[in-house]
Amino acid sequence: MNIQTKYKYKIIIASMILMLVAPTDRAIDINKKSNAPKHHNKTAAWSLRNGFNYADARIFPSTSVSTLFDVPTVQDVTKTHNGLCYTFTNGATIERSGGSIAWRNNNPGCIRYTKNSIGMGAIGTANGFAVFPDEKTGMDAIHSLLLSESYRDLSIEHAIHRYAPPHENNTEHYIQTLCGIVGVSRNTKLCNLNDKQLAHVVNTIRTIEGWIVGTEINTPAPRPEMQFINQYAAADNTRCDFVRRAYEKSI
Repeated sequence: MNIQTKYKYKIIIASMILMLVAPTDRAIDINKKSNAPKHHNKTAAWSLRNGFNYADARIFPSTSVSTLFDVPTVQDVTKTHNGLCYTFTNGATIERSGGSIAWRNNNPGCIRYTKNSIGMGAIGTANGFAVFPDEKTGMDAIHSLLLSESYRDLSIEHAIHRYAPPHENNTEHYIQTLCGIVGVSRNTKLCNLNDKQLAHVVNTIRTIEGWIVGTEINTPAPRPEMQFINQYAAADNTRCDFVRRAYEKSI
């Protein structure tokens, strides 16, 4: 084979390789330029959150996107004709009526509204008693109060005299019931109780104070967020379908 023929074959082989590679290169370039949304395998709400980016914040009011994905919490409580109305950060409300003060106020220990109770998470007051955002916060408040400097070194007898004074309660009956249920003497100091005994005291106080469930009227959160989804879609049509589908799945 002469040199001219040898180079001729090399050129043919090189041309064939380029023909095979070129389509692949073009496909890669197209993918690199694509702005198609990337679907995620996690929850729809998580996907929707990731559908927005920092640039999108310029399109929306400051409260729209930030509250769309957050777990709603109680932000306010107001008195009603029959009880209390709790308002959540997403606009939903729960109105409680009937039942006991402990239940209506989310205050299982019927703790008074003071600076101390505010420090324990109280968000308001009704009939002189603290109102807590949820039952757990109210239960934690009893625990915190019993371990505070005002109570921890007191015997159960003296602690209950302070917690439920005779001019408002049958204090002696309170002490006897508490000691009988928990299985400790009235002279036992609160600081000497172990974690299990202290938890038992907290639950017993809840029982004695009376947790009686009444009536609840739940009003779901409004859905003004859809207008922001539409604004987003108008601003970036490449992702509008994905965002809308994810939004519908997240609610």
